[in-house]
Parts: sequence; structure tokens; C-alpha cells
Amino acid sequence: MQARRGFSLFELMLVLALISGLAGIAMPAVMKWQRRAQLDRAIGCVQMFCAECRLQAIRSGHPVRVQMVHDGQTIQSDVMAEKNDQRKVQIPDGYFAQLSTAVTPETTNRAGSESVFFPDGTADSVTVQLFDRNHQVCATLHVDELTGSVSLR
Repeated sequence: MQARRGFSLFELMLVLALISGLAGIAMPAVMKWQRRAQLDRAIGCVQMFCAECRLQAIRSGHPVRVQMVHDGQTIQSDVMAEKNDQRKVQIPDGYFAQLSTAVTPETTNRAGSESVFFPDGTADSVTVQLFDRNHQVCATLHVDELTGSVSLR
């Protein structure tokens, strides 16, 4: 009698069904992990940009204005004393931001979607909210008025 070689069609279909079932169970967890990684990247992007703007204000000795571009996906900064020193950061796809400044006597002459980092390390009190495609708030970042530091709320 000759030895059997290979697998039957039933065995192949059974293995294929098991693999498909496991992939179906794992897919929601993978998608959630991917969305969280994109959100973390967007948060880090905004935090680093604000920290760079604060350092730029301290180094240059001039205030640095940070403002939201109308598309909601671009934040730009410029040194208020120098017209050609402008920087931009793009928020990762799938998210957009809204920047709002607390209304104080110093900020009444500026638009609500911009803030200023000052040469002494302080800043306007600012809240940056990150939204997803469904317009749900995913994260809220706050720029401290006294220290200029950015924290996640």
C-alpha cells in the first residue's frame, strides 16, 4: 500500500475557516490600536510644535505667534518681528484641530484661533482640541499661561 501524500480538501477548508475566524476576531483590536497610534502621533505633533515655538520665542527675543490655518489641519507660527520666519506643521490625516485662546485684556485684539509665546517663556492660555473625522473630541491639549508648557487633559 502506498503512503498518502498531501491534504484533503476538507482539511484545507477547515484550516482556512480557522484562520479566517481568528483574523475576524483580531481585526477590531488591530484597528483600535491603529487609531490610537494615529491619535498619539497627532498629539505629539502639536506638543512638539508648541514647544519649538516657545523655544524660538526665547532664543529670538521676539514673540512668536501660533495660529490655526482655515483647513484645520495646519498650524503655523511666525516670529512677530521678522516677516520671513514662518513655520508650519501638518496634523496627521484623520484628525483636525481647533485652537482657542482664553479671552483676557491682552488677547482681545487677536483672533480667537491664534496664540502668542513670549520671550520670557510665558504664553497665552490656549486650548487645542483634536477632533476625528466624526467631529468627536479625541484629545484636549492645554498651554499653560505661566510656563508655556503643553499638557494633555
